[in-house]
Amino acid sequence: CNPHEVHINHKTAKLTMVGCNVQIFMRSPWAMLLGPAATLMVVIAWALGPLWMICGARKCVRPIKIFVFNWIRHDAPNLWCQPFSLEGRGLALHWTIGVWFILNVEFLVIALLLRDAVAVVAGYTLGKLSCIAANRLLAPTDTVLAMIKAELTKPDCQALGDTMIRLFEHRSNCFYLSSTELDALYNLPNVREDVENNEMYWFGWRELDQKFRFYTPMKVSDLESPI
Repeated sequence: CNPHEVHINHKTAKLTMVGCNVQIFMRSPWAMLLGPAATLMVVIAWALGPLWMICGARKCVRPIKIFVFNWIRHDAPNLWCQPFSLEGRGLALHWTIGVWFILNVEFLVIALLLRDAVAVVAGYTLGKLSCIAANRLLAPTDTVLAMIKAELTKPDCQALGDTMIRLFEHRSNCFYLSSTELDALYNLPNVREDVENNEMYWFGWRELDQKFRFYTPMKVSDLESPI
């Protein structure tokens, strides 16, 4: 990437290869600030999660969240068999999403500063590689994967058929059900009562909601699935 002089029509010009500006910037001291800055953004967003929910921002960022989850799931499908809690194995998915987001934000800022789209391509590639690596290194064991798929394929309520496994593997905004499957879902224990009362819990029950500082009950209109 060292500039070299060329002579064209009795004129001298300095030429560099495509993407060299990005490489030069990444070697400079300024590049060392972008990673921590992007990490700080993610930490702040996570810490302000309950405040975002109270202010209604959760609904505003829902399309972005769905897009990011579906995008990452394409490269790291096995991580969706990990818990979604913020403790233990649930950290695998959260940290994978965090690393993916940090890399893309960092290189997007570099692209804007240098006005060089090569940085966006580099960030996308590194983010994709990080998801593929996480899918291999942080995935549950083959036994756990098989158990989860078996439970979803053959639920206790036979009227559900293959609804659960189809829903688990679904990625678009539209999902179809037969009338029999709809009746089976409606008759699941506690689901009908929660829907009729228009009140549910973010993490399954009240104690977990309080543990993670979610003090306002979730309404049915706020219901969204991380799968």
